[in-house]
Amino acid sequence: MLSSYSNIILDVSQTLYDNNNTPLEGSYYFLKKYNKKIIIISNVGSLTGNDLRIKLNKIFSIKLNKVITSLDLVIEYLNKKQLDNIFHYGSNKILEKLKKETNLNFIDDHLNNKIENLLFTSLCSDSSWIKLTQNALNLMTR
Repeated sequence: MLSSYSNIILDVSQTLYDNNNTPLEGSYYFLKKYNKKIIIISNVGSLTGNDLRIKLNKIFSIKLNKVITSLDLVIEYLNKKQLDNIFHYGSNKILEKLKKETNLNFIDDHLNNKIENLLFTSLCSDSSWIKLTQNALNLMTR
C-alpha cells in the first residue's frame, strides 16, 4: 500500500519511539523499508533537524536523510526576514544555536529599549520555569 506514495511524512515522538527513546515495535523495519520516501518532521524546539537526525541514527542505526524541526523553521524565518534586536526567551542552548545559525543581534536584557522583536521558543529547564514564563508573558503584554 505505502509503496504507491512518493513521500511518507512522520512525526517521531510516540510515532517511532516512546518517551524513553525505545523504538516502537516495527518502527525499525518500517524505517528500513521506506527510508528513501520518509520525511521526518518534529515540533522539537530544542534540536535542529541535523541534531535530531544524529539522535535518530543512534536510536535506529539507520541513516535518515530528511529531518526537519520547528527550530529549523524559526532559523529559516529569522534568516529570511533579517530581524534585528531580538530578545529571546528560552534556554541558553537554543539561543546559542540561534546566534550561530542566524548571525542576528540578540539582546540579553529584557528591559532594553532597543528590543524590536520577541522570540519565545521553549520552556526553560530551570526548576523555576513557571515564574520565568510568567515574567516573559508579562513582558510581552507590556
